[in-house]
Amino acid sequence: MIVFVLVGVVCFAALGVAFAHAIPNFESTAAYVNAVFLPVVAVSFYAFDSSSAPGFVRTIADALPLKPLIQGLSAALVGGKGLGAHLDELAVLALWGVFGCHLAVRGFSWEQRRT
Repeated sequence: MIVFVLVGVVCFAALGVAFAHAIPNFESTAAYVNAVFLPVVAVSFYAFDSSSAPGFVRTIADALPLKPLIQGLSAALVGGKGLGAHLDELAVLALWGVFGCHLAVRGFSWEQRRT
């Protein structure tokens, strides 16, 4: 469980910093965050069952970082399974974390943007 928490924190923190570079000003922050957050939560089947969903939606959910985090933490906390049972989910989180770190570093600047 500790590994999933640490990888999840790094992944989502890096994606958050990378995404913050795309937001032009403080006033539009809520709109940008909701435009990303709400579809990801809906597609990741956090609030409803995925058994009746189309296959392509389940494929998209498996590729996004939220569902693998939920599955890994749920398996550790509820099912008592070890890390070896969910290496695929850990790999998805790690890939998103690397991608987020790359974009965060690439978009970083010491100069303040003026908008």
